[in-house]
Amino acid sequence: GYQRRVRGKQEMLLILDDKLKEDLNFLTQQEPEVLTEFCKIAISILRTGSRSLKLFQRAAQQLDQSVEVISTSVEALSRLFQEAARTNLSSIDFIDSLLSVPFSAESKNLLKDIYLEFKDEIREILRHLSFSLPEYRDVKWRLDIELGSRSLRNLNNPLFVVQIETLSHPQQTSHIFQASYDNLKHLCTELELALNEVKTPYCKRIIRNITVSYTHLT
Repeated sequence: GYQRRVRGKQEMLLILDDKLKEDLNFLTQQEPEVLTEFCKIAISILRTGSRSLKLFQRAAQQLDQSVEVISTSVEALSRLFQEAARTNLSSIDFIDSLLSVPFSAESKNLLKDIYLEFKDEIREILRHLSFSLPEYRDVKWRLDIELGSRSLRNLNNPLFVVQIETLSHPQQTSHIFQASYDNLKHLCTELELALNEVKTPYCKRIIRNITVSYTHLT
C-alpha cells in the first residue's frame, strides 16, 4: 500500500509502507547493473501484464536466490513505478520518496532515470486500464398483461417491459428487458440497498480514493 503526502499545491511524496520497503530491500544490496536488469523486467511486466517464471528462475540461479525473492523484488519495483507514475511524481519527489529505503545515491539516480524514461508510457498504460461506467440517461416502461391464449383462458400474467438509456461517451445505448412484478420489485430493492451503501463512510472513502487516482491520470 501507499500513502500520499501533499507538499504545497503541486508537489507530492509517496510514503512507502513497511511491506513495500521490505520487498525492495533485496534490491538495495545489488550493483547498478543488476538493478537495471530488474527494472527492465518490471517495466516489461507493466507493459504486458505477464510474468515469466523462466525469467525469474534464470535470475534466481544467477544471483543464488530463491524464485520468490526475485519475483517479490520485481513486483515491488513494478508497484513503485506504477504508483509514482500514477501520482506523476517529479524527479525530486521520486528521489525524496526513496529516503526510507537504503538505496545508494547511484541506485536512487538510476531508478529515477528509468522512472522518468518510462513515466509517460506507464501513465498511458494505467489510463487504458482505468474503467468507466455508462451514465444513466432515461428509463421508460410499459405494463403488458396476457389475458389468455389458444390453450389457456382467463390468464392474468402481468409483465413489465423496461427500456433504460445509458451513455458511454459518445454513444447512447438502449437496454430492453422484461420482468415480472416480483422480479422488478426485487431489482428495485437491491438498487435501494446499493444506494444506501454508497452513503456509508466506507464507500465514500473508496470513491474519494478512486477519484483522486483518476484525477492524477487525467
